[in-house]
Amino acid sequence: MNERQKVWMKVVSAVVVAVVLLTALMPAAFAANGDAGRRPRVVQFQGVIESRPTDTKVGTWVIAGRNVQVNERTIINEAAGPAEVGAQVMVLAQVQADESLVAVMIRVLQRRPPATITIKGLVTDLGEDYLVVNGLRIAITAQTVIHGELSLGAAVVVRAKVLPGATPGAAVQLEAVIINVVENGWPHRRVMEFTGVVQSIEPADANQQLWTVGERQVLVTEHTLLIGEPKVGDTVLVRAVELPDGRLIAVQIKNLSGLEPPQPIIIEGRIQRLPPRIFGTWQVADKYVEVTPWTQIEGRPAVGKFAHVEAVLSPSGRLMAVLVRISDTAP
Repeated sequence: MNERQKVWMKVVSAVVVAVVLLTALMPAAFAANGDAGRRPRVVQFQGVIESRPTDTKVGTWVIAGRNVQVNERTIINEAAGPAEVGAQVMVLAQVQADESLVAVMIRVLQRRPPATITIKGLVTDLGEDYLVVNGLRIAITAQTVIHGELSLGAAVVVRAKVLPGATPGAAVQLEAVIINVVENGWPHRRVMEFTGVVQSIEPADANQQLWTVGERQVLVTEHTLLIGEPKVGDTVLVRAVELPDGRLIAVQIKNLSGLEPPQPIIIEGRIQRLPPRIFGTWQVADKYVEVTPWTQIEGRPAVGKFAHVEAVLSPSGRLMAVLVRISDTAP
């Protein structure tokens, strides 16, 4: 064996010894360092900041109900607004060995302007910072503009902001922007009922029909409940709202000509989905029902609450809610 071969053999022997020693030491190293050799799992989620340290970013933040640890290395992106309590944020965090979360980045999301709805009705409950109209609790703030003398039983038109709950599934919050008190109640918007024979049915526009019932004419819209398939020649019971210009908008037309009205369809279960403006399509117990301004709502709507719904089937096949009774738990 020449000198070159001897040197080569020494190098190979040293490498083998090093590999053996490293293999023997690796388990002990991992045992000493826990999961130091593993790459932390990364999660991403969105939610509302519920609490955070006041004078520093470092510490425990509560976001969408989850504790998130923020350290000096965490990136806080406030280009869309301050990362304050109530802000909607996106969180990128590492999951530690004990399942705790350490934030890598928190980015404030662009705030969308809140949706608004108009609510008309009588004040059935009134407090210093709220009123209840049509079963809906509406907050009154320092920014709320009130025209007229607000009192229990007053007829009002409320323009309100629809605000999301502080946490997913929380009840939708309504905040009054303007409250107009209607003088002398609703003489121009009274609800009336009358019976008569359907004389004619004519198209008024793409979404309305003009029915002549007895000596009265009434507009029938896509929201009108038609019970018993009324047609020309049938005697019907009409429930309608009178508009300021004297026109009648039919809320319900029931056929009285010997046809048994359909029994209400009962739906009971958890509220799974709500529209942003309350009125619209609700999902309850895997069923889709239409809630309109004429639906009687008892309780505060919120995803996860229990609802008892009484509905009728419209000619188009949609379930139209007549009554929605909401409770925190199943009866």
